[in-house]
Amino acid sequence: MIKKKFCIIVYKQFTTMEKTKLKKRLIKLLKIIPEKSDLFILDMSKFYYGPNFNFSKKLINKKIGYIKVSNINVLDNFTKNSKCFCFNFTNRNLKEFLILYLIKKFNIFVLGLSEVGFFANVSNYKKISLLLKLKFIFFYRISYYFYRILLALRLTPPVEYFFESSGSRIKHLKKLNNKKNNIYRILFPLYFKKIIRINSTYSSLKIKKFSTKKNLITYIDSGLGHDDVKKLNFDNDIEYLSYYKKLVFFLNKIKKNKKKILVCLHPKAKYPTKILKLLKSNFIIKFGTKDAYIHSSEFVIISMSSLINKIIFFKKKLIIANSIDLGNWINKKIININNEISLSNVDLDKQYFDLDKIFKKSSYSLKYYDNFIKKNLIEDRSKNYYESVRSKLEKL
Repeated sequence: MIKKKFCIIVYKQFTTMEKTKLKKRLIKLLKIIPEKSDLFILDMSKFYYGPNFNFSKKLINKKIGYIKVSNINVLDNFTKNSKCFCFNFTNRNLKEFLILYLIKKFNIFVLGLSEVGFFANVSNYKKISLLLKLKFIFFYRISYYFYRILLALRLTPPVEYFFESSGSRIKHLKKLNNKKNNIYRILFPLYFKKIIRINSTYSSLKIKKFSTKKNLITYIDSGLGHDDVKKLNFDNDIEYLSYYKKLVFFLNKIKKNKKKILVCLHPKAKYPTKILKLLKSNFIIKFGTKDAYIHSSEFVIISMSSLINKIIFFKKKLIIANSIDLGNWINKKIININNEISLSNVDLDKQYFDLDKIFKKSSYSLKYYDNFIKKNLIEDRSKNYYESVRSKLEKL
């Protein structure tokens, strides 16, 4: 029987935080790989055109091996008489070309893993100016197009197996693939050769019993000042101060109904002093979102975040706050989530709010949750996340 080997390929220099994330990732992967298979850190710094990976013994143990690929003979020995897989090699640019070429040459299968459920996408850039389109292509798509050319030349590997937790996204990806004719497919191989549905990580969450406080409403901030938002908001059209002023006005309307407001700020977002003072002078402020905050709340208010999956999984009443001040990119994401599931929405740009109608709609939307969970979070209720992925990896 051919032995299966799983690995994470490292090559570039890591910060302390990146090493911590890698350690957590490795521990997680140990729980999903099949029994009698091995997990390795495959250090391919030798073939990377940039600052090399800085190894630490803290990353390995008896269950996690480390191999420094000093030459191709080491790679040949590693792959010999084995079926090898590497997880999430998603960066593809000139600096990584040689690594990608060797992965292809030695038949190491690339695995993609998307495990967070439904993720709102913005793919329609028709109304964006030519200048912004060029900016998007230059900063985010050049490496992708470069990779596709190398893939067409059969010099780099595709993602052999892509494990996706959202059935809606799988449907979308397959629809895109079906639009391409046979000649295109021959010239340009599929980015994901095979897409496999798995349970999301939420299927492993143990729902603790918290008593719902009927007077507590939690607002979870999307982190408008987060670096990722700034990078992807090409229109640069978010009006920060105006948005938070309108939000405070709306939340204070709720507060007058004898409701307690908890505001959870994004721990990695940068908040101007003026905005922090505005929020702190009106509400209870917490940095980060603990599950207990969601469980204890009667309603949860959010604009756009992947936490929508968790809120729906916990069966909590949800309200989407939108405003023109959030800009084109975020508002398109809100449209995307509303196309997926009918939720209660509040337009912060208005001066009058029918709170009874907003809360009633939020309660009514609960009936759509089970279908959303089935489509995007849990494919097989008899398995948790780890069992779901492991059962699929065993069949490869």
